[in-house]
Amino acid sequence: MFKKVALGIGVLLLVIVVFGGMKGAQIAKLIAGAKSFVVPPETITAAPAKTDDWQATITAVGSLVATHQVVVSAEVGGTVKSLAFDSGEIVQKGQLLVRLDTAVEEAQLASAEADAALAQTTLERTKRLNDTSAVTKAQLDAAEANAAKTKAQVDNLRGIIDRKTVRAPFAGRLGIRQVDLGAYVDAGVRLVTLQAVGSMYVDFNVPQQRLGQLATGTAVAVTSESFPDRTWVGKIDTIEGAIDTRTRNIRVRAQLENRDEALHPGMFVEVTVVLPNTEKVLIVPSTSVFYSPNGNTVFVVEKQEKEGKESTVVRQAAVEIGERRGDFIAIRGVTGTPVTEKITVATAQEEPWQPTLTTVGTLVASQQVTIGAELPGTVTSLSFESGQLVQRGQVLVKQDFIVEQAMVASAQADEKLAQLTLERTNKLYETNAVAKAELETSQASASQMHAMVDNMRGVIERKIIRAPFAGRLGIRQVDLGQYLSPGTAVVTLQSLATMYVDFSMPQQRMPQLARNQLVRISSDAFPGRKWEGKLTTVDAA
Repeated sequence: MFKKVALGIGVLLLVIVVFGGMKGAQIAKLIAGAKSFVVPPETITAAPAKTDDWQATITAVGSLVATHQVVVSAEVGGTVKSLAFDSGEIVQKGQLLVRLDTAVEEAQLASAEADAALAQTTLERTKRLNDTSAVTKAQLDAAEANAAKTKAQVDNLRGIIDRKTVRAPFAGRLGIRQVDLGAYVDAGVRLVTLQAVGSMYVDFNVPQQRLGQLATGTAVAVTSESFPDRTWVGKIDTIEGAIDTRTRNIRVRAQLENRDEALHPGMFVEVTVVLPNTEKVLIVPSTSVFYSPNGNTVFVVEKQEKEGKESTVVRQAAVEIGERRGDFIAIRGVTGTPVTEKITVATAQEEPWQPTLTTVGTLVASQQVTIGAELPGTVTSLSFESGQLVQRGQVLVKQDFIVEQAMVASAQADEKLAQLTLERTNKLYETNAVAKAELETSQASASQMHAMVDNMRGVIERKIIRAPFAGRLGIRQVDLGQYLSPGTAVVTLQSLATMYVDFSMPQQRMPQLARNQLVRISSDAFPGRKWEGKLTTVDAA
């Protein structure tokens, strides 16, 4: 029994030794093969990075705006009697578009013209009789006043009829008609839109850091995905005076030709501002950049020598991405910073240290206002351009006041008659020919007529919009022929010769603040420049 067990164990050990030897030989063979195995090289496509001169540009998304665009509307209410245009029609300045019913006014005008003709005839006859002393001076004064008043009534009715005759305020293309024959329209209701043709504005926003690179007259190139093979060229027309405090962008307006009317107001376009300077940039194919939330990188091909053998390897390097043009993109920082670079440390010196408080502020114009209409009316005259420098009191906009002018003429006739009557009554009172009550009545009548004239002149003056102070205008918000309601924004005006900067400080710094302290201002829009001013106000709360 013992011999059988020993024999079995011996056989088992022999099997283990044999198979172990065979497996060991296999493993040794694999190890030897792995040592002699050479990893095959990875096939890559390499392209040289090169330095090129690129024209400096600023790219933005813009919106097209007509150079002149207005919603044509009636200044007074009425029923549409005739339509003299079709949707989409090209019209000339002053061309009749819509006529409202003026039957009542025309009848009143005919009557007023007859009264005016009779009053003029009576005046001429009274003048001849006055030459022979056949009538009194009072009768002549009354005849003159009546002639002037009836003529003013004629002018007033003609003005009302003219307001009910809607004409094109400038040449351009009409939009889709919004009214029909027989419709009753209120003052200011949209009849049709009118847009100038031949040129367009493009409005776009640029970060404030780019402000120092912008100037009126700078070339711009405009492209649209609607016309992928076309480019429109124009120039910067206006740079808005104020930066949007919400976005820290500044609004810019450029003008470009659009003679074939391919572009339409409201279209989104890509705007490229072509700056006058060029810059050297390192460019690579855009497909060579690997984008990552942790940073963008490229692989740099380098030659290395190891153990007397030269090999080609690639090194991953972080880069900053610049502008993309076509299939290429500008990069910075591809070479990295060599670890052997020497750093020079200046010798420390004791110098006086000026304590300062640093914060971020917002610039505010010393004077800034949105100029608006005070009274309702249609724009008949525009006397300014976007971005223009204006003086205090300079006329910017005139609204239609033809009816008010006629009312002034009528009131002036009444005023003149009342004044002549007062002078005559004064003379009679001095001789006790009239009672004091009659003199007081004449005085009251003259004062009332004078106040009426002043009131009507005030209405006309309020329809003439002027610059309240000297400064630079922003982008125009209204156009010829536009009906303005009270408060409608016309344009912004800012005084930029002196600026305020508003900023906040922690309450712990309050004891260190005082009026007339020196303040230095810098802006990333103008690197290297500094402005100095003085602290003027510390808020009480």
